[in-house]
Amino acid sequence: MQGEIPKNRRVLISKSNYDTNSDFFFAVREILGLEAINNNQLSEQEIISFERTHNVKLPNELREYFKIVNGIFNGEWISSLYPLNEITHISKHSSFDNDDYKTEEYKNIFIIGDIMVNSHQWAITLNNDQLNETIIEMDTETKIADSISDFLEKFINESPYSLVK
Repeated sequence: MQGEIPKNRRVLISKSNYDTNSDFFFAVREILGLEAINNNQLSEQEIISFERTHNVKLPNELREYFKIVNGIFNGEWISSLYPLNEITHISKHSSFDNDDYKTEEYKNIFIIGDIMVNSHQWAITLNNDQLNETIIEMDTETKIADSISDFLEKFINESPYSLVK
């Protein structure tokens, strides 16, 4: 199947095998080979600045993700999870910049990544309660993960193509 990791390179991951979010995200970095590239980890101050700019509060797990991973580019699958400084509100993203996405229904939705050079986008819901980080595939507006770790397990174990409906 297109997009699958070749069986001789497959490394599966489960968050339940790690004691902390940090341990899980460092394992994600290793599995995806992010140690070999200049992956820009974030400080707490940079995260706070994003929160203030967008009037949201990131859940603790998502904060850890940005501090340790802060984005993924996978050339093999032509997929990206954006670093925090590239995440945009849906109404400001070039694929969704019409008035339909400036309504109350979309006020908490931010585009966090894409696959196949912006053919499909992934979004996340963010708000001020620090509890919600549902990840959505935007073509069908279908929930595909309850958290960033759930999303990353599917991204690695199945392939990014499994996250497009």
